[in-house]
Amino acid sequence: MKRLLVTAAVLALSAAGLVAAVSSGVSRRKDQPAPIVDPAELNARGMARIVTAQSNLTASLEALRVAQEQHAGKDAVAGLRRDAARRRSVLQRAYEDSARDFLAAADRNDNDACYNLGVCCLYGYGVVRDEAKAFRYLERAADNGHAAAQGKLGVCYRDGIGCEADSEAAIARFAEGAKGGDAFSEMQYALALISGRGVAAADEAEGMKYLRRAADKRLVEAMDVYAQKLMDLVGFVKARPANASEEARSAAERKDEAEIARWRRDAIGYWCHCAMTLQYAPSMVRLAKCYRDGTVVARNERLAVYWFYRAAMDYDDVEAMAMMADCCEKETAGLKREVEVTRRDGTTVTVNTRHWWLTRADKTNGEPLARRMAAIWLSEHGPHLFDRLDLPSAAPAP
Repeated sequence: MKRLLVTAAVLALSAAGLVAAVSSGVSRRKDQPAPIVDPAELNARGMARIVTAQSNLTASLEALRVAQEQHAGKDAVAGLRRDAARRRSVLQRAYEDSARDFLAAADRNDNDACYNLGVCCLYGYGVVRDEAKAFRYLERAADNGHAAAQGKLGVCYRDGIGCEADSEAAIARFAEGAKGGDAFSEMQYALALISGRGVAAADEAEGMKYLRRAADKRLVEAMDVYAQKLMDLVGFVKARPANASEEARSAAERKDEAEIARWRRDAIGYWCHCAMTLQYAPSMVRLAKCYRDGTVVARNERLAVYWFYRAAMDYDDVEAMAMMADCCEKETAGLKREVEVTRRDGTTVTVNTRHWWLTRADKTNGEPLARRMAAIWLSEHGPHLFDRLDLPSAAPAP
């Protein structure tokens, strides 16, 4: 009898424990946040995740760059390099998680999510790169009035990505995106208006207006190009006065040197901002040329070499590589013909004229002119290096 009572008590306690466990599990599930079902919130969560991961990686890479420039200890640099690698992995996971959020939101007809998912498919961010799928999502967003999607769709039509190349359709999409206020579309439409390609007639004045709008939105490519147009303003006013703005025509007719100088100072200001703050390599090259030639700013060969070097070494700008090859050859501003430097990734490389020509040829993915120029130089300074360029045993005639 006692055994039966003990068994019954054990069973009762077990049942009570099971009930408590179940009830506590239910309460825990109630405490957990409910899954997001609103598509706008899904899209916002995905974007926030990517922005945070990108910001953390940028900060880590900047810390690594500063440490290398200040010749920090090997242990410190190695630690920063490991941190950057970890943050790259975090960013990749962020792209993957966010792509799932974008897909869920796009399935619920969120226009921003359609655009974001199209971009992910276009560049392979967190998903397998799929140009056809990217085109479909971007077209869906663009047809619903998404201005940035119009710009990306214009690129697809221009380059034949996920569709047949169609220059007229590309310009039409850029025009729609520009009207919607998308900075990238404004820049592309401005370039079409200035050059007259893909539009009924060239309209430089209107093109400059759109280009200025894109620059005012801090689009770095637009700021760089707008600065170049400012620097060349007098030239195109003389070439096509009917297409120039009234302000530009008036200044050119009056030969207003003060006004012309102001345009050029503005151009230097844009390039300084793009180079120093936004780390944009083409602007670094343009700024370096100004210092080299004494255009607007005082001639300073050391600053010229500095900006050529930054653009070439840190950002693989092929034009800067050609400039650095020339600077090494001429020992500009006391530059040594050969020196060992540490890259941003921590590797050490011997930098000299040969290095820049070889690297330039490699970075252009076989672009014929770059490889030809490298071959001509190397034929005079070291034909034994031809095997590294996969060139014939004799350089082609200039």
